[in-house]
Amino acid sequence: MRLQLPVRPPRPAGPAPAPARVSTNGAPAPTRALHASRLLLAALALVALVMGTLDGVWWLALPVGVLLGAGRRGQRQAVLTAAAVGLLGWLLPLLWLSLSYPIWRAGGVLAGILGVGILGPAAAVLLTALVGALLCGAGSWMGAALRRYALG
Repeated sequence: MRLQLPVRPPRPAGPAPAPARVSTNGAPAPTRALHASRLLLAALALVALVMGTLDGVWWLALPVGVLLGAGRRGQRQAVLTAAAVGLLGWLLPLLWLSLSYPIWRAGGVLAGILGVGILGPAAAVLLTALVGALLCGAGSWMGAALRRYALG
């Protein structure tokens, strides 16, 4: 019995085609259009959250997070994006309001109550923005879980 090796077909002339980009989990790597659409979704979510927060709809961070989590494929990226949107969505209105209202004085009182008086009113403003980030990030986590559950 002779062992016969398979014969390779000859390579075509010209440059070799570029290999397909594949991510670490085996799925096709995202394209520029996908990155642009994700960035546009995050920007629209940020605008909606800023406008809602300025209007007093503070709880809008949760539904915005759910939509961001349900609209993105990767759960980690969705939660991080939503947390950044939540942080900016609560921080920007606070900074905007600080131009016309004395929120820094109230922030100083709150910082004293919390025991972070060394950092001053900026600590209270940053802690408030952190609440927005956590609220939006939790919503995104729930949206990603619902997306996985719905898709099976």
